Amino acid sequence: MKAAFWLAWRELVNRRSALVAGIALVSVAVALCTATELVSSAREAAVAAQIDHMGPALHLIPAGKTARDLARFDLGSGSFGNDEVERIYRSLSSWIRALEGRLLLRLPLEGRAASLIGIDPSRVISPFKVLGRLGDSDAVIGAELARSLGKEVGNELLIRGSRFRVAAVLPETASVEDLAAFLPLKRLQNLFELDTVNEIRVFPAPGASIEEIVSHLKSAQSQLRVINVHRGEAAEHEMGHTLRQHRRVLYMITALVVALCVFIWSYLNAGERSLEMATVVAIGGTGVTVLSMLVIRAAVVGFLGALLGYFAGASIALAQDLESAVGVAFSWKLLLAMSGGTVLVSILGACPASILSAFRKHVAVLQEW
Repeated sequence: MKAAFWLAWRELVNRRSALVAGIALVSVAVALCTATELVSSAREAAVAAQIDHMGPALHLIPAGKTARDLARFDLGSGSFGNDEVERIYRSLSSWIRALEGRLLLRLPLEGRAASLIGIDPSRVISPFKVLGRLGDSDAVIGAELARSLGKEVGNELLIRGSRFRVAAVLPETASVEDLAAFLPLKRLQNLFELDTVNEIRVFPAPGASIEEIVSHLKSAQSQLRVINVHRGEAAEHEMGHTLRQHRRVLYMITALVVALCVFIWSYLNAGERSLEMATVVAIGGTGVTVLSMLVIRAAVVGFLGALLGYFAGASIALAQDLESAVGVAFSWKLLLAMSGGTVLVSILGACPASILSAFRKHVAVLQEW
């Protein structure tokens, strides 16, 4: 095997034009597949983020509570500790894009019934960016609550003896959150001497199956109630699944083209080097040695072409849509899949010509020369 590696390396070094041609051929195909996959994944992530701004796919609330209790902010003082939230996140990590724990409370506020929502500004998912900049003494209030309390930006709210500055008044959303005030989660927990949350919002990854997530939660978590919002399975799963199927067809066709090109390249190269291979056999090598040399050469060309093609495809994706693609452009999973798949296709493409060349009658070749 050492001899096969050495011979393959010497052949690649001495025939640089053939090496460059092979790498260029493979890299173009890999760049096409990589750019297609990255651009598609980036757009799926962008669309998923926009859908998530409308609300989570699943609400997790304490066992025994109902959707009506959730709508009325009547979930009790808290049931999920920080450790439990992290445990749920880890168990769902392969299916979800994000998970957000919130504390929902209902209490009188300046003589009127109001809802309080404790959020973690670093993890909140909302179309309103002001929630992500919420300070420790800030409050953001819904449009209807601001109207009923007569509050504007810069006014103060008094909650359990603590003063909060109204940092923003949110636009109307036609939801119960129009009558709520958003506060920093830690500050709200301290006010009520709690270290728990009572609602967990689940945001699935693009293409993830909601049914699988619900089934897993019901089998693994008995102390919670799962509420499926049904945001639209066609928009969240079926459409993405169909587009992924179409991309797989493109990748299969591209792989066949690469395999055919590698076969032709290997066949022509082997024909030019028939005397060299016959000489290897004459000095003690075997057909297996020759076959290993040709297969190793194809694998090296496939690997180098995959690396070059991946970075070329990532560059194309970034140039086309920098904001969306920057989060997915450098994926070890995709890089390994592209590299491994390309090496395998290169080997399969080279095998027929390599087998014919390795086990031909080498004595006859030497006699002809």
